[in-house]
Amino acid sequence: PATIPELVRAIYAEVDRRLWPAAARQMLAYLLALEEEDRVAPGILERKPSSEEAAILDPNLGRIADPATAAVMRAELGADVELPLVEYRLTA
Repeated sequence: PATIPELVRAIYAEVDRRLWPAAARQMLAYLLALEEEDRVAPGILERKPSSEEAAILDPNLGRIADPATAAVMRAELGADVELPLVEYRLTA
């Protein structure tokens, strides 16, 4: 079992950390597809993300766009919704 931040840290270790939030969003897309195929199962963890996990999961769009555009991007990505920390595990 692993969370998205754990997977991003392992898979993208050699990639610039500024790109990790984008990698986390892509990882989420992959995991949702695998969940639909019953290849992974999610489990909600009963804890809040650490500050490092939150930084990986929450892209700082203000670094790449003006405030108005960043607000639109956050809304389109659903980044304003606080989601629980999820751990994914392979299914049999």
